Amino acid sequence: MTIWRPLDGVLISSGQIPGYSAVNKFGRNSNVGTSADEDVWDGGGTWSAPTGAQTHDIVSTDAADDSSGGTGAQTIMIFGLTDWTSGEVAEIVSLSGTTPVTTSNNYVIIHRMKVLTAGSGRTNAGDITATASFDSTVTAQITAGKAQTLMAIYGLPTGSQLVLTDIYVSMTKKSTTGSIDAELFVTSNPDDFDPVYRSLSRFGLSTSGTSSQTVPYTTPHSILGPAIVKIRALDASVNNLDIVAGFNGVLIDE
Repeated sequence: MTIWRPLDGVLISSGQIPGYSAVNKFGRNSNVGTSADEDVWDGGGTWSAPTGAQTHDIVSTDAADDSSGGTGAQTIMIFGLTDWTSGEVAEIVSLSGTTPVTTSNNYVIIHRMKVLTAGSGRTNAGDITATASFDSTVTAQITAGKAQTLMAIYGLPTGSQLVLTDIYVSMTKKSTTGSIDAELFVTSNPDDFDPVYRSLSRFGLSTSGTSSQTVPYTTPHSILGPAIVKIRALDASVNNLDIVAGFNGVLIDE
């Protein structure tokens, strides 16, 4: 029997155990309301993967996010999958302000972006989005001033296994009592145009200020690739709820 030790997590996070890597996905949706359920990511509303592998146009809402001497973000790194049978890839994109720059790779999912270099502002001045070239799906967004995506969404390819160790969520609502549920969903057919998501766990928050929960998986929950894992906020009782959520785990490449 294999016994999990605290040191194992340190070794995995530092890349010292081949075939194992740490996964920490966290997201924020700062304005969830009563009109519809929403995924926990920067773009708000329902997040959808592209309908197939596509290049993406990377663009900012602010001209200062420009690699040619802009005061905002100048270069970003993109992380995602080019298909559902290969591992994660990354590329660097040099920004051109409000003029779109097309990625070199085609992606079936972009699940993380971060600012690598910036001008005197030290962060991105505008919202930076990755939009699929053919179907106009907004796959990822770096909100102004955050320097990386905040999306509780993750894709894993065939031949890999995500072992979840915990999930967490918090809610903030000023002055007025509010309640909401958070639910962890997974789809095992991510290449479908309209995939089926099944629920893995659900729990609720209720507060007049801030409320939070962390749910450890005493027996870690295993998800086989190909899959998309995401957290969704549901059944909000009032408008303007600020939701932060995420999950931790270990990705095993078989």
